[in-house]
Amino acid sequence: MTADSFYTELKRLLSLYPKTPPELQDCENCDYGDYLAFSKDMFVAFDTANSADCYYVYDSYIAKNCVDCDYTIESELCYESVDPFKCFNSDYIEYGVSLRDAMYSANCINCHDVFGCVNLQNKSFCIFNRQLTESEYRQKVALYKKWPAEKVLAMVEELKLRYPLTQTREAHNENSAYGNYSHYTTTAI
Repeated sequence: MTADSFYTELKRLLSLYPKTPPELQDCENCDYGDYLAFSKDMFVAFDTANSADCYYVYDSYIAKNCVDCDYTIESELCYESVDPFKCFNSDYIEYGVSLRDAMYSANCINCHDVFGCVNLQNKSFCIFNRQLTESEYRQKVALYKKWPAEKVLAMVEELKLRYPLTQTREAHNENSAYGNYSHYTTTAI
């Protein structure tokens, strides 16, 4: 079978059966998406609810102005991130909780103005897990932002090896010692 005959046959088969319409519930201007609910101005979004102005998102809830993100919860202005939870204006985040103005960081909780950091909590003005003054941070981060993303991500991977995650990913829990990706819970059984 040649490629031309394959595509001719595929086109014929696809025309025989009707396509199921995307499942959209109370959505407006949501193109190329499926399983969307209560969302507006979404493009290539799947399994997402209560979100607006997002592109290329998956399995997200209350996301706004996010691009190329997965599992985004209650976050705004995020780019190229996985598991941002209550994050604002943060790029290249891998599981971050309550981050603001963060870039290239992983497993950080309640931080702002961090760049290339791993496993930090309640910190600000850090680059590659080193504490700086605000003015030093602003100067150095302007230089690091010019680096290619691949180079910065490689340095973050090295930091992950140096500071491995030894516990579950959770934040702000009381009497809840078990579970992963649990936030703001008071009891767990």
